[in-house]
Amino acid sequence: MLMRYWLITCAAVAMLAGCSGATTGAPPTLPNALARPNSELSGETFSSAHATSACSTGSRYSISGTFHASGKARGPLPGTFTARGQVKVSVTTLSFSEHFRIRSGSQVIAGFARAPASSGSPTFGCSRSHKLSFAVEQLHYRVKRSHAPGGAAADLSGSSFSEGFQ
Repeated sequence: MLMRYWLITCAAVAMLAGCSGATTGAPPTLPNALARPNSELSGETFSSAHATSACSTGSRYSISGTFHASGKARGPLPGTFTARGQVKVSVTTLSFSEHFRIRSGSQVIAGFARAPASSGSPTFGCSRSHKLSFAVEQLHYRVKRSHAPGGAAADLSGSSFSEGFQ
């Protein structure tokens, strides 16, 4: 039954942005054509095995949910990260927003990521136990103290969260 719901949800979302396979839990990467380097976070990755999420379905074809993750940050700013976000998906809407914070030594970097109107082939799901899952291959991010935007990709599957920055 859960797989049937996932497929129905993907079929509905496909009209907006397309669907692809299940989430992998591996750090996501962007196709080279989408990479918009930002010297501050280019090559940074987040990983967490302790992510939490909640979601609900407003109808057979809509999902809204929230997530929180914290764990290891690796790359040019090694240390820890926290990320919080929300997702709203329906046949006509795709909204993904995330706020993140990296602590690397005495440095704290804050920023946000959003899915653009055309964000590739994202997948979203809401399980029977009301846990959110997603794989978004095209995110735009900005570090609050920097004017240079960048590209990112994020993945949530169960309690595993990963994000990669270009």
